[in-house]
Amino acid sequence: TSGLPLTGLGTDHMNAALEVNFGTEEEVDKYTPILEELIDVPFYVKVKGYDVLDVSCPSLISDCSDLMGGILITTQYSSASTTQFGTCSYSIPAVRNVFLGTETGFVTAGHCFHDTNHSGNDVWQPTNSYSKIGDLTAWKYDISNGECDCAFVKKVGSETALFGAYDGANLIEYLTNESDPLINDYVIMVGKSSGIKLGKVIRNDYLSVSDDGHSVKNTLKIDLWATSSGDSGGIVYDWLTESQY
Repeated sequence: TSGLPLTGLGTDHMNAALEVNFGTEEEVDKYTPILEELIDVPFYVKVKGYDVLDVSCPSLISDCSDLMGGILITTQYSSASTTQFGTCSYSIPAVRNVFLGTETGFVTAGHCFHDTNHSGNDVWQPTNSYSKIGDLTAWKYDISNGECDCAFVKKVGSETALFGAYDGANLIEYLTNESDPLINDYVIMVGKSSGIKLGKVIRNDYLSVSDDGHSVKNTLKIDLWATSSGDSGGIVYDWLTESQY
């Protein structure tokens, strides 16, 4: 694949497949048949290109025109209330399959909301005094043996969603791959409260969360990390492989 105009190549351990990234839909259409001839393992293709060179995000708690992993977001905690808010962190842009189509949005933590009806709770950046950036459309946070602590927010507004993490004032760490962390991998976490932290993965399976008793699959435990309220939903990535988790 060295002669192809790839923007990223990752290993999806959970789905036992390669992720191959191109910059445009046209390149996907042109080169996917070639990949089918070259690659004899399961793979899927995504569009991940970068047209944005200048970003506007002076700090993790600022009003950021370009949405990137780790920055502050504010959530409408309950659909029944317009006065209950949650403080969390933005993770990564994502696309969700829905009936007869897809939704473009982003991922954050399920416990940033307290809802089961996915009724469109609002999300703002950085606070509810600023621009609305999304509506909650999917929510998953089981009490025990849950698949994940997850929320999907459908994007609204004019902000640009970047595949990257905050890396200092007006700097961004571009992340071109999606992969799954392995034990002993060194990774970086970015969250609005704790900032940028480095640690080593020491667990990546079921983990009982001590503060509320939840037991969630696909949960990381990172040596030397202590997160704070507001970091929830923030991004974890490997700067060596440019993989986002």
